[in-house]
Amino acid sequence: RMLLACVPHAFGTPSEERHASQAEAVRMIGEAMQGVETTLKEGADSETDKVADVEASRAGLQAALAEAEATQATAAEEVKAKTALVAGAAAVAASAKSCLQDAEEARRVGDTEFLQAQESKATLEAGIESDLQAIIEGQGEPKHHYEALLPLLTGLGLDDSLLNALPSTCKKTAADRGSF
Repeated sequence: RMLLACVPHAFGTPSEERHASQAEAVRMIGEAMQGVETTLKEGADSETDKVADVEASRAGLQAALAEAEATQATAAEEVKAKTALVAGAAAVAASAKSCLQDAEEARRVGDTEFLQAQESKATLEAGIESDLQAIIEGQGEPKHHYEALLPLLTGLGLDDSLLNALPSTCKKTAADRGSF
């Protein structure tokens, strides 16, 4: 404040007419202004250095951003490819499951048919051992044995002429039958 109060008196007097105290006030004001100028220049230089540092780090940050974006794009492509692989694997698994179900159904049907064939075979073998053998050997009542064999013979797919000749042949005794 003291320097501000001196400004009108010191600067209002030409330099050759100034008193020593006025010349000293002008010198002190000059030094103060130089101090302010130096401080402002140092602050500006500091801010300029900060801007330069930011600009220098900006290039590095932009490079890091570009690298991160490239990495993200690569990862997105990998995710897309792996998603497609998963979808393909799911389709293959569904197809395999369907094939397995079909195979299990075919096995179940085959097992049923096999069991029926085994039962038919066992029934046919029993009929051959008892009724057909009795007819061949001429034992027991031929009509009874023929009637017991008749349901077994229908499923064998025998020729009609053989099925037509069978009743009369079975009714004959073994001695009465000739060679065929």
